[in-house]
Amino acid sequence: SNEEVSRQVTFALRAAVVSSLTCIALPFAIWRVFTIKIDSDNVRDQKRLGLATLIVLGVLVFYTILWALIVWNNFGRP
Repeated sequence: SNEEVSRQVTFALRAAVVSSLTCIALPFAIWRVFTIKIDSDNVRDQKRLGLATLIVLGVLVFYTILWALIVWNNFGRP
């Protein structure tokens, strides 16, 4: 039915907005936190930066998979 389709589209759009905002905001927030006092000669700071990068990449991968699943669930099935 049309109502069902429009509900699914609304849900998918909402999920897209949330994941997009998270993908934009989270890396920026982490980058701000970790660049406040980054000393390139300091090994501990380099490790923190590496950890931040891993977290950001992990979140991006997670949201990409989540988004793909949402799209497939709503539109991929016959």
